[in-house]
Amino acid sequence: MIFFIQVKPKINPVIKALIYSAVGAFIGLPLLNWIGIYKPLHWRYIYSFPFLF
Repeated sequence: MIFFIQVKPKINPVIKALIYSAVGAFIGLPLLNWIGIYKPLHWRYIYSFPFLF
């Protein structure tokens, strides 16, 4: 998020939120699961998308 604020400050905030939530839900959470920090129980990554948005 800080990258978008510093590099592209004039982009629409909704687009920033969509990109952030997609990266967080589909790249960040699987990475944390792979490392062993995050263990989802009966939770799919798509469920996290609206919460991160």
